[in-house]
Amino acid sequence: MGPLFLLYMCMQRRGQILLLAAILPICMAVGFEEIESGSQPRKFAPDRKTPSMFHRAEKGSPEKQLARARSHLTKGRVPWAVAAYEALVHTWHSSKEASTAQLEYAVLLEDRGRYEDAFGEFQYLVEHFQGRFAYDEVLDHQFKIANQVMRTKTRQFFFFAADPDRELALRMFKVRVANGPYRANADHAQYSIGLLHEQLESYREAIVAYERVYQ
Repeated sequence: MGPLFLLYMCMQRRGQILLLAAILPICMAVGFEEIESGSQPRKFAPDRKTPSMFHRAEKGSPEKQLARARSHLTKGRVPWAVAAYEALVHTWHSSKEASTAQLEYAVLLEDRGRYEDAFGEFQYLVEHFQGRFAYDEVLDHQFKIANQVMRTKTRQFFFFAADPDRELALRMFKVRVANGPYRANADHAQYSIGLLHEQLESYREAIVAYERVYQ
């Protein structure tokens, strides 16, 4: 099963077989690997967190601040917990509690359905706390969030449901694959990239993504 067969199948499914003759010469001329060149995923993670007057800690040490954040969360005071987690990371970024607070903060956002923000905070762990958290756990969270975004209809005016945000899901899956191309669920994430490109009628990019799954 090579790239030409995959290209044919993609076109056939969409009833666009006639496009095959137009796309095929392009694929042969520039090569499949070059089709997506320059299309880098948008940055999700925020910039490095530093001490700030807008993120002032309630307690005098990272240990006590982490306990404070958890206490807020246990009592259902979610906004206070969010602020406490953020203050810890901003104030004591180099502490061992910072990575724990960052992880719990990201999970909290995910649990509350703030998927794009949560994905970015998990990505912050990848970019700033390497070796200080369970890497596969974070990648699993990112994979689940991307799947959720791909399947969840968005809300528009008058509460009418719109199609899922496929562009956002596509960017998430690309980041997930880049974070761990040989780890669990990477092949499923790569396949989803192809599927989303196909749904967005980006057929050439879909073929590249499907061919990478095959490889």
